[in-house]
Amino acid sequence: MSTGSLPKYCGFIILSASVIWPSVVNAAGACLRNANKSPNNRFTRLLKELRGLPYNDRLSELGLWSLEERRNRADLVELLKIITGQSSVPASKFFDFNFDTRTRGHSLKLLKHHSAQSIRSHFFSERDINRWNRLPSDVVTVKSINSFKAGLQRVRGTQIDFFMDE
Repeated sequence: MSTGSLPKYCGFIILSASVIWPSVVNAAGACLRNANKSPNNRFTRLLKELRGLPYNDRLSELGLWSLEERRNRADLVELLKIITGQSSVPASKFFDFNFDTRTRGHSLKLLKHHSAQSIRSHFFSERDINRWNRLPSDVVTVKSINSFKAGLQRVRGTQIDFFMDE
């Protein structure tokens, strides 16, 4: 099988392997992160010409996003839906907007709440605020979800580690 037939052959398999376990650092954190990689890892090893390459090289060769990147991208898409009112979840329930005009960037910046407990940083309402606030204005102020996804693809092309967790 050639790498050109990858999207047709397994696009659904890889894309439907949605993230079930967020990448949380705890006693089983390493185990969960490795389990998340396994669908992509298993499939990319099926291609003979890519077998000897490391996991990240196989993904980049095929133009695929890692599961961590897809989780973070999906979080940003959901965040846009909530903020723009395209979701049934009201934005005011989870997020506070930063109306400080002295800050750089787009007009939809969010305030990050600080907590003494690190567990809060893994909640949906907190984990992607920094990434959201770093997005360029032209990506955030789009009219459709597909335009936003295309903007995220452009950001990934210019800032390689944008969707990777620290």
